[in-house]
Amino acid sequence: MSPGRTDGTLSNGDIERHVLVIITGGTICMQDSPDGLVPTRDFVDNCLRPSSYFNDGSLFNSTPVTNEHGKGATATTFRAPPRSTDGSRFKYSVFEFSELIDSSSMDGSQWNLMLRSLTHNWTNFDAFVILHGTDTLAYTASALAFMLGPLEKSVIVTGSQLSMYAPNNDAHDNLLDALTVAGTYDVPEVGVVFHHHLYRATRVTKVSAFSLAAFTTPNAKPLANFPKHAGKAWTASIHLDTIRPEGILGHSYKD
Repeated sequence: MSPGRTDGTLSNGDIERHVLVIITGGTICMQDSPDGLVPTRDFVDNCLRPSSYFNDGSLFNSTPVTNEHGKGATATTFRAPPRSTDGSRFKYSVFEFSELIDSSSMDGSQWNLMLRSLTHNWTNFDAFVILHGTDTLAYTASALAFMLGPLEKSVIVTGSQLSMYAPNNDAHDNLLDALTVAGTYDVPEVGVVFHHHLYRATRVTKVSAFSLAAFTTPNAKPLANFPKHAGKAWTASIHLDTIRPEGILGHSYKD
């Protein structure tokens, strides 16, 4: 298994994976205001804690983390209910940047804050999910891939076209898929999860401001896709042999 695994034992004795979710802003956590949609706080309490899809009711103490400014902070921790057919479970901790932004305001200084958050917390978590606005999501994902270099852990970037607070939104599935990939598979690189697909960060581009299928990788297959089936468990179709169920080592990069 990946190094840096944290304590967390299930009733059957298995050690579960621990994912860190970093909220930077974006549509996924936006709500209406007199000035239009703006990123808002309390995403954890409003969207994750009450949902049986994101919280199985297990009780955890707050998890210590290092924030984007290099200072100690705490993150709320949940255990996600199993989605895959093998019943794999994982826990995840969530913290918000002190300043949540619309991704149209993203710049290099924000990339450095994300990099700092990742590197300071790297040894304490098994995988990472970054919530981000869609306007510059592809640029951020690619920049992080080059800034981080070769990896032995997963860094998954996701967002949504519609806020988690909106009816019929895509935020729910995008976040749940991102968490499931990070918590269930070894993906030794930066990836983008969007609309039931996992894409390589250095290949992805935004192709629509309106469609829920907003991203693709021209001239390259997705790394994986997660088809939805009525009444069936979550499944993943993997298209790259570097992606394996968590706990299996021996990755090699292939294009």
